[in-house]
Amino acid sequence: MTLRIVLLEPSPSFARSLKAALEHDRSCTIIGHATDSRHALAIAEQARPDAVVVSVKWNENDVNRIIDTIRKSGVKRALFVVGAGSLIRKDGRTHFDHMMEKGVQPPTSKPAMLALDAIRAIKDLEWTAVSPAAAIPAGTRTGKFRRGLDQFLVDSKGESRISREDFAIAIVDEIEKPKHIRKRFTAAY
Repeated sequence: MTLRIVLLEPSPSFARSLKAALEHDRSCTIIGHATDSRHALAIAEQARPDAVVVSVKWNENDVNRIIDTIRKSGVKRALFVVGAGSLIRKDGRTHFDHMMEKGVQPPTSKPAMLALDAIRAIKDLEWTAVSPAAAIPAGTRTGKFRRGLDQFLVDSKGESRISREDFAIAIVDEIEKPKHIRKRFTAAY
């Protein structure tokens, strides 16, 4: 059985990474790529996908409008990319608070945290929130990474990173074999 997916407003590089992950021995296929909620609703209503992957700039989008669009489409499975800002560091603070203390305020972090709060309140969809590592550059597909829930993951050098290619694999794995229904998870090296 092939799972059918609609992407809602991913960056072109992330869309390419996700498509590449799907083409590599996977049972999923992307049936639509929408740049706005109305277009996503039209695709979803026509194609009846098994899942929607939402990867938007939360500072430019209304989470409630997106959730409403998914509900109207009839799709029950949704994965939301929510960023790393809400992940909890070892000292108990969010990564966002850590960055603020350093004088850095990524423009999407606070809106993504608010989106995560709204997503966690959803009772009628099988949602999963996904947080990448702090750094998510283009790189190599290794298939070797760790998963966690709400904790900020770092490697042996203290760096929090994952390639876009491996992050895409983490998302596809979750679509194919859901392990985090109504939860958030993260993936990093």
